[in-house]
Amino acid sequence: MQVEYIADFLSVDEADALGTFLRLQTWAPHYDYVMRISYGARMRPQQTNTHPTPVNIQALTDKLVARYSATFNSVECYLHQNSSHVKPHVDMFGDVVCMIRLGSPRVFVAGGQNIRLAHGSLLTFRGPVMHAMSPDPEAGQCISLLFRQIVDLDEIEKENIRLAQEGLGRRTRW
Repeated sequence: MQVEYIADFLSVDEADALGTFLRLQTWAPHYDYVMRISYGARMRPQQTNTHPTPVNIQALTDKLVARYSATFNSVECYLHQNSSHVKPHVDMFGDVVCMIRLGSPRVFVAGGQNIRLAHGSLLTFRGPVMHAMSPDPEAGQCISLLFRQIVDLDEIEKENIRLAQEGLGRRTRW
């Protein structure tokens, strides 16, 4: 499985409660039409607005760890407006990346599939998966919670040396 989608990972009540909790947090600007809040390890050392992981976010992390037998040490939350987008890219941190979506549905392209992410849904990538999201003038706000295992950049460089020696390309932060 490279891409897995579960439309009802959270119940409507669970998704509503989590959305209410997150909207009350202190968000920082990320880029045009997107705000960010982080829990745990940061993808970029210069990022600020990192907070201790709240109990409800840790409970979700534990649920995902149990489901995928994976390790997550970072939760990045993004508050998107209808004009926001996600440029096509591949996450290279960890073998498993999980995204829980709250709020207004948006079409997300992952692994060549157009997936309409519902309120409370879970989208999971195993391995490198190209993904993106286009602006949607008709959509309202949505929040994405991304669960990742962030590794030390020195470890990525060591892996790049190994991959180059094996002729397998290069791993990047993005």
